[in-house]
Amino acid sequence: MSLQKLYYHLENTYHLHSISSLLSWDQETYMPEKAYEERSKQMGILAGIIHQKKTTELREVLNDIDLSVLKGNDFLIVKRIQQDFEKWSKIPEKFAVQLSELTSQAQFYWDKAKKNNDFDLFSPYLEKLINLKIQEANYLGYEDCPYDALLDDYEKGLKSKDFENIIQSFVKEFYQKKSKNPLKNNPFFINIPALEQIEFANRFIKDLGFDFTRGRQDLSSHPFSNAISIHDVRITTRVKENDLQYMLYSTIHETGHALYELGLNTELIGTPYSETCSLTIHESQSRFWENNIGRSLAFCKFLAQKLKEYLPKYFHELNPDEIFLVLNYVQPSFIRTEADEVTYHLHIAIRFELEKALINQEIKVNDLPHLWNEKVHDYLGITIPSDSLGVLQDVHWSAGLFGYFPTYSLGSFYAAQMYLHLKSLFPNFDSEIENGNFEFIHQWLKKNIYSKGRLYNSNEILEQATGKPYNTNAFKQYIDSKIVF
Repeated sequence: MSLQKLYYHLENTYHLHSISSLLSWDQETYMPEKAYEERSKQMGILAGIIHQKKTTELREVLNDIDLSVLKGNDFLIVKRIQQDFEKWSKIPEKFAVQLSELTSQAQFYWDKAKKNNDFDLFSPYLEKLINLKIQEANYLGYEDCPYDALLDDYEKGLKSKDFENIIQSFVKEFYQKKSKNPLKNNPFFINIPALEQIEFANRFIKDLGFDFTRGRQDLSSHPFSNAISIHDVRITTRVKENDLQYMLYSTIHETGHALYELGLNTELIGTPYSETCSLTIHESQSRFWENNIGRSLAFCKFLAQKLKEYLPKYFHELNPDEIFLVLNYVQPSFIRTEADEVTYHLHIAIRFELEKALINQEIKVNDLPHLWNEKVHDYLGITIPSDSLGVLQDVHWSAGLFGYFPTYSLGSFYAAQMYLHLKSLFPNFDSEIENGNFEFIHQWLKKNIYSKGRLYNSNEILEQATGKPYNTNAFKQYIDSKIVF
């Protein structure tokens, strides 16, 4: 009976999170501009209610449960919730409300700042956010540096020194690598109205497995995926009318996130059994579909067919080899989300170093534009022309997501290991992809990734799925197999 009471409590808390997620999605898509102050209050009130649910009320429920008599998934679920409770209880309710209100305000001003190329418009809110995140780190506790406490939110147990070793090893190997020959033609550089691009994208991601009876796609300043609930997963994209790739690959990335959410267990809603494991595993899914599948030659053949089928007035004759070359061309670029698979991780190194320094109070907010541009020049060899293309390009800091960026690289490395393992399991892998047959991939991911929920940590899930512990060599092997510098 006590266990059922816990599950009932967790489901109720889950529904409150769903309401908060819906309000957040609305703010980023359709909310009227002048409603932002009221929305921040609404988000704060909900944050307070949720905090009560996850601390004071949850304590009473957990007190009635004896972990020693539980077995199987029940034991794993309760153990995870006890760990969560210990962490949540360290954060005061007043602080949770304050942080929620501030992030809602900060996202509004970040959006305006980016559109107006005005960092000063956003910087006061960013400074307040950083102060709160430092305070949060102090509440949570840490051994070496405050940033580690925030990293733990996105990849449990990850330390900044460990990620620094991983990313710097990558930087040393791939520092300022470039493809040798210049691109002669980019078939994606063609003028297509925004509405037609979105219609194409919706048809295309349905082919990939996105279920529009349980989700939708809209426009936003920065692409994101938001799981409102188990049967309501929403993604967003953005459009350049003279570059179809700009929209298409951010859409595929977010579709990877959505497929994970839509593939979760539908029993015991609100418990770790039906939740995603971590942001590293989440990003492994988005990067898997965007890159390992989406930039393969087999997929380029499938994409060429669909471009001619769905956009016949723009695409008549397409060479899949040419598409493959464009999608795997390595050269420095301003925007992280548009970067190739190699230079992408240099973008992550820049963000990791800056946000770690911010949280550790080694640099100040006003130094960010200069330091950002300096690091981009050092790592990528290019000069940033504006803050909108530089320090203001990502939504993460305005949303208070300090510690998130490392999971993009870790997720990419995990994805490569999954991809190589899948190719070894299925001899007809490429021909199936070329013909648009993705069901065998969905089934493998559902069995080996989605169904595990949050009962195991990232490394455990990866090793169970591939038979090998996490190893960055898989990513290097994957890159070497298709890119020549």
